[in-house]
Amino acid sequence: MARGGERNAGPGAPPPPRARGLAAFAGFPAAAGWPRATDLVAVSAVDSTNSLARRLLERLDREEEPARDFLVLALRQSAGRGRSGRRWESPAGAGLYATRALLLPAAGLAAELPLRIPVALCEALNELLGGRCRIKWPNDLLVDGRKIGGILIEVLRVAGSEMALIGFGLNHSLAAEVRRLPATTSLQDEMGSSLPLPLFSARMVAAVERELGRLGGGSDHLPRFAGLLVHRPGDALHVRVGEETLEGRFAGLDERGFLRLETAGGERWIASGEVLE
Repeated sequence: MARGGERNAGPGAPPPPRARGLAAFAGFPAAAGWPRATDLVAVSAVDSTNSLARRLLERLDREEEPARDFLVLALRQSAGRGRSGRRWESPAGAGLYATRALLLPAAGLAAELPLRIPVALCEALNELLGGRCRIKWPNDLLVDGRKIGGILIEVLRVAGSEMALIGFGLNHSLAAEVRRLPATTSLQDEMGSSLPLPLFSARMVAAVERELGRLGGGSDHLPRFAGLLVHRPGDALHVRVGEETLEGRFAGLDERGFLRLETAGGERWIASGEVLE
């Protein structure tokens, strides 16, 4: 798998190939602790980073190459996807659009990702935003009630193993296409003078990598996730589950991170759904 945009680094000892690839892609610097076994695929535009990651895995399979870890970065997505197949607006240069393809080393680890990845990104944003980022169950990132990012995780079977596609998008600035959307915000809007996109992206990627290093290392992710939720016990919620909309009050999470909703007909445990505004 080719790394995007590698070039000679000039005099002196050249940086590692992945660092060169990141630097050549619109100035993205290498994040600290970059995983050595992870390739970089850097593109100026794509339909969606998750879709490109799927196509790359299919190509590896056709060429009888083993699946392996990689990161996709794009400056623009033309068909970025959110929950329930909805479009995620991804104007050129206005955000971080990424998919981390991860070959899971053991069965059962995929269940940790929907908790760990929102926590990793929310905690990293809180370092920049003074603790104002919160998680709207299951995977939207909000700042004072306005959406700044989202996560889309897919798990595939590849040659008998599990491969996770961890897609995440974060608004760095708000272009005209996004500013018209209600309840949306960006790092630039929240910070005033924002961190440049390359540095912001490196920090967010590094935060995800640190969290992936904790996979299988205990259950700390559940209390961290619960502590960052925007919801509080007793909050009235409307939750869409498939074609059904449930009404009730937030009763916390179970040990798997499922939402507990106290309804008129009793408590419901919801593995996947959407909390409506």
